[in-house]
Amino acid sequence: MAIIQPDVILYNTIKGILTKIQDDYNSAATEPESILYKLTNGVKLGDYDFFEQAKEVFFKDKDARRAVDLRVGWDTSRAGLPTIYINMPSEGVGPDNGLGVDEGIDTVYDQSSGTYRNLYQRSFQSTYSIVITSNIRNEVVLIYNVLKAFMIPLMDHLEMEGLQNPKLSGRDLGMGDNKIVPKEIMMRTLNIEFYYDQSVEDLFDTDYITSLLFDGTGYISGDFSSLDNS
Repeated sequence: MAIIQPDVILYNTIKGILTKIQDDYNSAATEPESILYKLTNGVKLGDYDFFEQAKEVFFKDKDARRAVDLRVGWDTSRAGLPTIYINMPSEGVGPDNGLGVDEGIDTVYDQSSGTYRNLYQRSFQSTYSIVITSNIRNEVVLIYNVLKAFMIPLMDHLEMEGLQNPKLSGRDLGMGDNKIVPKEIMMRTLNIEFYYDQSVEDLFDTDYITSLLFDGTGYISGDFSSLDNS
């Protein structure tokens, strides 16, 4: 039984979003029919046109220096370049923990050995941060808002992957929040809070009674003379 790995689930989800943005734009019959156009057209911050800049940000060749990259954990070699990092600020006790590590609620049967193993289960309440960095402030704002917009309709997907009751929030990270990223780098985080249940098999087989064997002669005792044999 594979364990739930939120880092991997979030990485694959965001990677899928970045692919979808480009594939949807390329397959749209006209530019206004693309999702990116619908999300960003007409949005401007001074001279910064979000739609035109979105095409510059998301459609660069993956080998281009300023192509958006996705990483699990910090990578200081990406300083100043548009990057999305997946980090876990906190994880604590979830809402569904039972007594005795939920032992015995379910078991796993191994057909090859004919043995059973107990399942143990713990619930975890987690907050993951999707941190967006760049040395261009508006670039961070753009990536953050587009990514957040794409994540909203994917809440059901996260639930199906085992990340229950996901909630989105976000904030700018001040210069004192991280000692690794240089001070001139703009950082904004999209936080995803959820809980998940982790089930793990016991390390040892468990013996269960699967049959009964009686050794001896059976007999019936008592007076049954009053019973009607008709």
